[in-house]
This record gives sequence, structure tokens and C-alpha cells, in this order.
Amino acid sequence: MTDKLFVYGTLKRGYPLHHWIGGAEFIGPAKTVRHMAMYASAVPYVTEREQVSPIHGELFTVDAATLSNADRLEGHPLTYTRKETEVRTEDGDTHTAWLYFWEHDLIYPKLRKDGVF
Repeated sequence: MTDKLFVYGTLKRGYPLHHWIGGAEFIGPAKTVRHMAMYASAVPYVTEREQVSPIHGELFTVDAATLSNADRLEGHPLTYTRKETEVRTEDGDTHTAWLYFWEHDLIYPKLRKDGVF
């Protein structure tokens, strides 16, 4: 079984934690259909509490083991919470993908108004 995973921070290709999903198949750049808010310092997080902009990231196909690795890294469900959301690739295709959300008090004061990390 495979799932789709949308990543927006340090799990993206070329970032320091990408090896946690290294076996994933890259589908392409994508962004969320709905507007959300991204806050970041050294590490970004996304919240649904505010509707600021689409979140930009990368879409991957992952197997169960890779998704489990990502869950461990992200501390799902205690630190980040993985939920399904709609994302759109650059070619216009819409996919349902897992995305890690921050559902705690805001800890970084820097809002990324463009949704890009």
C-alpha cells in the first residue's frame, strides 16, 4: 500500500532530514489547495488556525515503512499531527496527501506570509 506525503520543510529534497523519506518517489513541487499559515525559525510548522496562503512544498509517494519513519521523526501524534489535505501539483493535478500540522500554541513569531520555507 502507498500513500502520498506532502512535505514543506526539512524533509524536502536537499534539506538535512530528507533521508528519513529517502526511498520515497518524488512526484513534484506542489502547494496546498486551502490557505493555511506557516511559521518558521530553524524549523517550520503549519497551522490551520489562520488562512494566510497556500503552503508550498513537495509531494511524494511513500510506502507504509517510510510513512512510519516520518511519523517517528515528526512525533506524530504528540508533536505534529498528520492529517490528510488536498494539494495541487504544478501541472494542475489535485492529490489527497498527508501533511504534518502543528496543533499547539504558536512558538515561532515569524509568519511566512508566502507559505515558503
